[in-house]
Amino acid sequence: MIYPTIHMGGTARETLERDYLAALDAVRDAVVALKITAPHARDYPNYPIEEFTAKNEHIVRVCHLVAVEAELELLLDHIINME
Repeated sequence: MIYPTIHMGGTARETLERDYLAALDAVRDAVVALKITAPHARDYPNYPIEEFTAKNEHIVRVCHLVAVEAELELLLDHIINME
């Protein structure tokens, strides 16, 4: 991953920190919202095959967002601790 560098001609550290924190908060909210949509057997008439597939697809979606969350945490940590 390429990390931003704080320098005189670039974006201010405070701005980067604020913006990455806002993005991180939004992704965390999205993870919570997505988890609420977990599939239920009652919604899949061809139970159990459709439900099993839907649950697997749901897990993959959650994992994608969690991966983005982890990257944003690394970026934010870098920005906060950069000297």
